[in-house]
Amino acid sequence: MTVRRKKAVLAISFFAIFIFLIYFSSQCIYEIRNSLKICITILIPSLFPYLVCSKVCLKLGIANCIEKLFDPITRVLFNVPGCSITAFLFGSFGGYPIGAKIVSDLYSNNRCTKSEAERMITFCNNSGPVFIIVTIGIVMYNSFELGFILFASHILGSLITGILFRNHTSKDGNSQKVLQTSRGILITKSTTEIITESISESVLAILNLCGCVIFFSAIINIVKSLGIIDIIIKVLSYFKINSVLTDGILTGFLEITQGIDMISHLNSKIVPELCAISFLLSWSGISIILQVISQTAKYRLSKSVLFTSKLMHSLISGSITFILCLLYLHLPHMNLTILTNSNFSFIRLLYYLEPGIISLSLFIILPHLLLRKEPTSDKI
Repeated sequence: MTVRRKKAVLAISFFAIFIFLIYFSSQCIYEIRNSLKICITILIPSLFPYLVCSKVCLKLGIANCIEKLFDPITRVLFNVPGCSITAFLFGSFGGYPIGAKIVSDLYSNNRCTKSEAERMITFCNNSGPVFIIVTIGIVMYNSFELGFILFASHILGSLITGILFRNHTSKDGNSQKVLQTSRGILITKSTTEIITESISESVLAILNLCGCVIFFSAIINIVKSLGIIDIIIKVLSYFKINSVLTDGILTGFLEITQGIDMISHLNSKIVPELCAISFLLSWSGISIILQVISQTAKYRLSKSVLFTSKLMHSLISGSITFILCLLYLHLPHMNLTILTNSNFSFIRLLYYLEPGIISLSLFIILPHLLLRKEPTSDKI
């Protein structure tokens, strides 16, 4: 398809969306209000601190220091430089789409080649433990164990996916860039400038993410209002597939939070529910994938690699969840329910999980802030 045809198809599609937004205006306004509430109460509080910390870490050269330690391991397993561990850790603890944002920053700072950045995307872009263990495990299923199974499956699946993509090469012939260290940036900028720039860039990034969530909520409403999901459910009902489970998976295919919430209220067999939830967590939903693309589009990182890796991650994580569930059901249950009773409240657990990555970041950053000399101008 030529560029002109692509633009024509895109223009027609958005014109149709514009018409549907007017026709279903009342429903769309309601969904947009809910999306704004999600952005204010969930997205900004949970992502913004991690974005700032990751930005400061990168600008202070933390990735360059960690690279020397983990480079032999990441080269063998994933065929990427050691700085990828920064994206993996922040992405796995901070949740979507922080990992993709850090990978983009590493590539823009010439810390990796384009091929290596695309390989990193396959395993550094993950959901966080707060959402998986707390929200799904404890709040939805009242079980820390099930939340831990989902999180372990999710992380193991991402690592396996990264290994499977270790030989991927970018189609861009100019993907091999001359790597540069980040020390040159640190010499010319003070600590105050680094922190201020990190906050400013994080504000722009979080506004971009919120915009994607709000716009895509309207798209999901249009799809549901047109009855497309209902038609698919009716077709699959002939194969005796649970209609509520199908509705949850199809909804989660677009936006995982709503889909997972629907699946958790099935009150059916636990193993199929957890496998479906694990699949959706690793897929992340079209809404989050578009957020990731918004972070990587400027650098023309491959979209096909992103979609293929997310699908592969979903299948692998779902399979691991199935195996772990079978093992868990056949082993004597460990008495971990103390985490969900009155002696260990949800607020207290959230208190320990949420600040964990921030504390780790400060532990890494503070020595650099204290020992680092401010730049001085050379005298002639």
